[in-house]
Amino acid sequence: MIRKITIETVFINTEKADKTPFIDKNGNPFKMVNISWEGKKASMFCGKYQDKDLEIIKGWSQGDTVEVNLEKKGDYLNFTLPRKTDILDDRMTKVEERLDRLENGPAVEPDIIHTHNENREQQPIEEDSSELPF
Repeated sequence: MIRKITIETVFINTEKADKTPFIDKNGNPFKMVNISWEGKKASMFCGKYQDKDLEIIKGWSQGDTVEVNLEKKGDYLNFTLPRKTDILDDRMTKVEERLDRLENGPAVEPDIIHTHNENREQQPIEEDSSELPF
């Protein structure tokens, strides 16, 4: 889910609390980015394939409004920078929701519509044939 958030803090860590470097399961070093906003926190692992993302994140500071793709995994909230396909997928979901609402009509009870039409006064149609053009 893509969300716009206002950054409160950004931390880029290269090592754990015990000062050992972050190493993935293949033995490659990586960096972990932690962000917080509105009392919530999310993290992102940046390996060698996320260098472009890391450069963008380094430009973030407190008060910046950014778009992130949030994903909950277990007890943790992770984030990534939205790709073009993520943005298109999000827009397509919104279009499908709007189309569904249009096709299914408004959520109005049929009794309400019926009652409304019964209470409406009928206006008689006055015909004045002298003003007709034919």
